[in-house]
Amino acid sequence: MDTTMTSGNLQSVLRLADEKKMSPERMTKVVASGVLADAFDEKADLSDREAIRAAMKLPPLVALPVLIKPVRPFNPVDIFGDAWTIWRGPADGKGLEGEEERDERSFTLTELDVGLVEPSVILRNRESYTTSAEQIARIKAEKAEHVRLDPSFAVALRNEPEKYPDVWKGKAIFWDGLVLRSPDGRQYALYSFWDDSRVELNYRRLGFSRDVDDLSALLASKHLALPA
Repeated sequence: MDTTMTSGNLQSVLRLADEKKMSPERMTKVVASGVLADAFDEKADLSDREAIRAAMKLPPLVALPVLIKPVRPFNPVDIFGDAWTIWRGPADGKGLEGEEERDERSFTLTELDVGLVEPSVILRNRESYTTSAEQIARIKAEKAEHVRLDPSFAVALRNEPEKYPDVWKGKAIFWDGLVLRSPDGRQYALYSFWDDSRVELNYRRLGFSRDVDDLSALLASKHLALPA
């Protein structure tokens, strides 16, 4: 691990020392624990190590959870307008009768650590795209242990855009845990995307395509057992 300081790093450290009113002895300890200890001393004080890494614009050693609460009950009318509903019954029906087409496990969550979400797409060899319906079917068959997260979490991120992960920006994140019914009686999935400091929500018909930048928001089911 490279622990060499640049002049910019050193200036940041000195500013930190001045702000914290550190004595030379304390500063020596912080530098040692914050830089060298990363490689050589796992028992060094974590708060000191994190402070020095932050001053040097390095990522934290321990990532803090980024928590959001789902906005429920979710009503597509609030997002897309009148006559939007939740799809009920089989895919070849009219979507008006029967059970809602959703991943029940998503609705047991009262809180979500965004850092645990696994945006995923399943494409075969030489495929550049597939349909939304096929993507959901593949997830059900090949990633059955993963929860398809529902749109109530997308609404939460729209309300708290500062929690939207940088790695999601430039991609479409689909919340397939709940299928929507359009006013003309077709199946749709809701997706989120980043647009100039805002989280926007839109919809795409299940018969339309998804490519490598169209990812389903999944959560490994092992995280369902974690305390909220």
